[in-house]
Amino acid sequence: MFHSVIRRLLCSTGITLLMHSAAIGQTAPLVAADSSSRVLLKGSTGFARGFTIGAPAGLALPLILGAELQLAPHWTVYTDGFSGMLLKVNRQEEHDITKYINLYNVGADFGIRHYYNQSKRQRRGLATGAFVGNYLALQSTSSWWNPRNAGRHLRYDFTTVAVLWGLQRRFGNHGLVEAYAGLGLSNDIRARYTDTGYELQRRFATVKPEAGIKLGFVL
Repeated sequence: MFHSVIRRLLCSTGITLLMHSAAIGQTAPLVAADSSSRVLLKGSTGFARGFTIGAPAGLALPLILGAELQLAPHWTVYTDGFSGMLLKVNRQEEHDITKYINLYNVGADFGIRHYYNQSKRQRRGLATGAFVGNYLALQSTSSWWNPRNAGRHLRYDFTTVAVLWGLQRRFGNHGLVEAYAGLGLSNDIRARYTDTGYELQRRFATVKPEAGIKLGFVL
């Protein structure tokens, strides 16, 4: 009789524990693997600054190396260095390939991000952390390029200040995907002509869209 009561008690307790564990598993949020670190080092490529196709360069694919530092909960600062590496040169530029030295342009981004709706993501069981989620950002980008007949010297191209909306997600232990879009103000250079036909080059403030998709890895 005594053994029968103990057996029933253990069985009912085990069922209760299993139900409790299942409930915890359903409501516990998925926490990003990098949530314990304040610095995220990453490398990526994709349709972003440094990517170009068509004249005059041909096809250039960006190589992007970056770092992101957590300042406070949901706030980070970041920098990315990018270079457009030539994979295919247009036929009319083949005689100048040594002048391009396989490098079309280089540049850097600096910015600050705010990852929002982290509590909402947590309640929905989605990944949260210092570097995961949707964000709003203020970003400055400067670029230099290697024009035709400029030898091995890079020439200043532009600087842009932009407001961006974006998202950053982790997959696996080291995978990373990022997409963003927004508007920026750029100091693009334009050609102008006088009455005598003499060409002048001046810079004007221009509103330009910003968009990109990056696929990469974290260190």
